[in-house]
Amino acid sequence: MGSALLPFSDFMILALLGGLVAIDETAFLQIMISRPLVAGSLVGLAFGDLDSGLFFGAMAELIYLDALPAGAARFPDSGLATVVGTGLIVLAGRHGMSPSAGVWLVALLMAVLVGRVGERTITFVRRRNNGLCEEAVRRLESGQLRAVSVYHLMGLAFFFLRGMFLTFVLAMALFPVVGWAGEILPAGLDFPLIIGRNLILCASLALGLRLFVSAKTLVYFVVGAGITWAFIGLGI
Repeated sequence: MGSALLPFSDFMILALLGGLVAIDETAFLQIMISRPLVAGSLVGLAFGDLDSGLFFGAMAELIYLDALPAGAARFPDSGLATVVGTGLIVLAGRHGMSPSAGVWLVALLMAVLVGRVGERTITFVRRRNNGLCEEAVRRLESGQLRAVSVYHLMGLAFFFLRGMFLTFVLAMALFPVVGWAGEILPAGLDFPLIIGRNLILCASLALGLRLFVSAKTLVYFVVGAGITWAFIGLGI
C-alpha cells in the first residue's frame, strides 16, 4: 500500500499534531504533550486508535526517557519521532493494513531515524531564531517596541512549521516502507498484548543499557542483574 492511496487530510491532521508537539518541546506551552507517551496517545486518539497510540507512546517513552530538552543540549526529537511513528501505525491500521509485529518493529526503527533527523533541524531553527533575537534587539534600540512581539511570534512559527513540515514529509515518505514491511514480514497475527509487552520489555532493556552500562558501572550492573535473577530463581 503506497502513501498515494491515503487521503491528504490524514497527513495534514498528523502534520498539525506534529507542529503542536514541536512547539511544546521547548518553545511554548511546555505542558508535556511533547513527551512520547502523551504524543503517541494524542495521535492514536485523533485517528480513533488510542490503544495503538498508547502502546507506541509507551515504547518511545522508554527509549527517550533520558533525552531531556534542557538548555542548549542536543537531543533526539522524541516528540517528532513519536508522532511520525505512531502515525505510521495508526494510518496503516486505518487503511486496511494488518498491524503485525513486523510492521510495528519497522515503524519503531523509522521513528528512531526520524528522531535523529529532527535533532539536526532543531539546531538549525535555534540558530535561525538567534538571528531573530539579534534583529529584535536592534529594532528595540531604535524605538520599534512592537518588533519584540513580532519576532517572538516569528520564532514560535519557525518551530511550529518545522514540526509540521517534517511530520508531513517524513510520514508520507516512510509510509511505503511500512507497507513493504506488511507485505514481506510475517503477518499471521494481529498485534496482541503479548507482543506489545515484549516490545516494551526490549525498549526498557535498551534504556537500561544506555543509562547504566558504562566502563564505571558495568560491574554494578552485572552484580545487580545476578542478584535479581537469583531472587527470581528462589521465588523471592
